[in-house]
Amino acid sequence: MAREFTLRFAPTRRVKRIELDLWAPEQLHGSQHLSIAIDGKTYEHFLQPGRRTRTPIKLDAKADTSHELRIVAAQAWRPSSDGKSGDQRELAFKLIAAELVH
Repeated sequence: MAREFTLRFAPTRRVKRIELDLWAPEQLHGSQHLSIAIDGKTYEHFLQPGRRTRTPIKLDAKADTSHELRIVAAQAWRPSSDGKSGDQRELAFKLIAAELVH
């Protein structure tokens, strides 16, 4: 994914937390710093390059209410930077899954 990701959702029943399954490219220089914002609260999370992690985020969401999850990464990597690829996209992290926990 690019450096910024936004997801808007409205759960059909009450939610206690959202669990994010995240991964950072191994080509990054050092850990990936993510700023994760939801419902006016911001959480900081660090991903190790090439590693996958599951991150629980506290969320008190009632049914049929609108919410916005926003993730912003501090750094990115371009596959074309090593001269072996023509891919010019900036890749920062991958959101493998987002699970609402009731």
